[in-house]
Amino acid sequence: MRKAFVFIVGILLICEGLSARDKSEKMCRVSFGAAAGWAYLLGLDDYAQELIHSHRTLFYTLNVAYRALPGDSSLYDSAFGYPMLEGGFLLADYSHIRLHMENRHTPYISGLGYMAAAYGAFRRDIVRSGRFSLSYSLENGIGLSTRPYNRVDNIDNELIGSPVSVYFGLGLQGKCRVARHWELYASVDLKHFSNGALDRPNKGANTVGLSAGLRYYPVPEKLLFPVRNRQGKTFDKYFYCDISVGWAAKSLIDEWFLYYYMISPQDPRYRTSVFPVYSALTATVAPMFRYRLKYASGIGVDYMYMPYVDRLKEVDKEKGMKGLVYSPHSVGLSLRHEVFYKRFSLYFSFGYYLFRKIGVESSDFDKEQYKYIPVEKEKPYYETLGLRYTIPGLECVYIGYQVKAHLLKADCMALSVGIRLEKLKKRGGCTI
Repeated sequence: MRKAFVFIVGILLICEGLSARDKSEKMCRVSFGAAAGWAYLLGLDDYAQELIHSHRTLFYTLNVAYRALPGDSSLYDSAFGYPMLEGGFLLADYSHIRLHMENRHTPYISGLGYMAAAYGAFRRDIVRSGRFSLSYSLENGIGLSTRPYNRVDNIDNELIGSPVSVYFGLGLQGKCRVARHWELYASVDLKHFSNGALDRPNKGANTVGLSAGLRYYPVPEKLLFPVRNRQGKTFDKYFYCDISVGWAAKSLIDEWFLYYYMISPQDPRYRTSVFPVYSALTATVAPMFRYRLKYASGIGVDYMYMPYVDRLKEVDKEKGMKGLVYSPHSVGLSLRHEVFYKRFSLYFSFGYYLFRKIGVESSDFDKEQYKYIPVEKEKPYYETLGLRYTIPGLECVYIGYQVKAHLLKADCMALSVGIRLEKLKKRGGCTI
């Protein structure tokens, strides 16, 4: 850890030397940061708790951040209290993690190695008082694993199943301006890496921890940044209809159960690391109410067509199971909320299936006969978390991606295109 902090301070001192050459107006909006932290790897169920034998994780980040000034014209920056937009690199040191299931008699310990990620972050102050401030952060990115699952020498790594993972992070930071150019901060962080069910295994690496960091401002702040939105009461509320279609992709956990637990070790598929990706089509219609510049809420009707149910029937046949019912169609009703910032928006929903039959037990299903066969029992609830981008020149059209889960267990990842049938208007000469 001492070497890590020496490295961080060295990088920031170099940044200070370089910034002395250019005190342009743009540099008033830019800052540089670095952090290091400790985290605890969580086991979210009994199986994961038995699998994980050590939990210590270390994180290191380097980043550059941009923050608009009060003199800038964006109503979104004013509405959010002039947030920071950050881009950076994160190194997760999972090398201390030990993974092993005692009942498999595996003659070695599996691990996670390292994860290197590029990410973007949104940081917003919620309290400011003199030198001190309190903020929250939302992070999203892509990570590369040095040691994903494989059946040869890492068979107990059921957390990270593929070289590429999606990264999500949440944080709460307390910050103190210790000098004109320097800010010290401490943070409580939740971090998540997984492949979004695009490969198997996919339990995901979830950590909670503490970090400390430094931020360098090339040009000292001379302005006060208000936290509260002064424009909120002037926003014209309106209704719109959000219509989207998408392509969803996933691997099947039922195939994982079959290949890992039920077929012969002589079968070439036994404990394989190669799982095909299956497609589905999605469509959503959601009446929404835009009640503030930042927020919209509504109710959505969600439809999905899943042709891969034929493969699920084949898996059941290979398991020797009878009496499970499947349908390629599902319909759900969801509560939705969307947060807007310029052309980007973050949305999430919580829904309940009105119709869905994926492995539903019929009256002919013998529970006692199949009680020792591993199967995936879906919950009737689902959640969706996604990021959208509104296309310039087509102010009502957006593209995006989202992860769908069943009570926090990833089900699929989807790409979508959508249209909002009421586009934003110009107010006071400024495009909001």
